[in-house]
Amino acid sequence: MAVRRPGCFLCREEAADLSSLKPRLDELGVPLYAVVKEQVKNEVKDFQPYFKGEIFLDEEGILLEHREKEFGDKVNPVSVLEAVRKIKPHTSASEKK
Repeated sequence: MAVRRPGCFLCREEAADLSSLKPRLDELGVPLYAVVKEQVKNEVKDFQPYFKGEIFLDEEGILLEHREKEFGDKVNPVSVLEAVRKIKPHTSASEKK
């Protein structure tokens, strides 16, 4: 999840929606991550109750390249699960031995 402002109620709502998928994502072996562009005061700490995965700070500004399709566009949890089910497990060469 790309989070422009962790203090924004829309970002928190979307984080809660994605976090509701965490048990299913865990079963499928897919981690839940959020990336925030900056840490302003206590925003990230205050965001944590809404997001049940790991939160990373984008110190290099890569997140700024993310563009919403439209303001406030929101993830569809059903679409996330459909996409996750299409992921094929990765097997490294060392695991094949």
